[in-house]
Amino acid sequence: MKEFPAGNVTTSSSRIAFLHSLCKITKYQSLVDLVPTVVSCYHFRTFDYLKNFKFQPKASPIPEDFPPWVSWKSQEVFLPASFHTISSFNKNLSIAKKAFGEDVFNAGKIDAPLLLVGLMYREACRAMEMEPGGDDKSPDHLVNSSLGVAQVKKLENLIKAVVVPS
Repeated sequence: MKEFPAGNVTTSSSRIAFLHSLCKITKYQSLVDLVPTVVSCYHFRTFDYLKNFKFQPKASPIPEDFPPWVSWKSQEVFLPASFHTISSFNKNLSIAKKAFGEDVFNAGKIDAPLLLVGLMYREACRAMEMEPGGDDKSPDHLVNSSLGVAQVKKLENLIKAVVVPS
């Protein structure tokens, strides 16, 4: 999996690609596919099914209650050390649950909660796979993280519980 920071996301299609890169859970991938993107005027006129499609040329704003590391402009590849405690993880998980409980689908703002959950998932998976002394390129707080299988499972359960309106 290619790892790059959100700050390298400059277009709608690169935003979608970045979100897809964060988490390989099938339901998450399906949710990312619901993020409205821009299609050319040619396609808009040609395909009738696109007439009711919501367009979102720019990323939705990050809600104020999200942690500061959730940003479309971040150049960081790893989350900060403060994320790597169980209490911080649980607090951020609660924020994510609340974000998905709101009307994110009708508001066309599902990309921000997906960014939050995707970043959390990627980092928890990295922490789970770390072995002390096994990687010189990863920050110490990732190698010594408290996060593991239980946190990844909680994120998987959250993602699977997201209800997509019909």
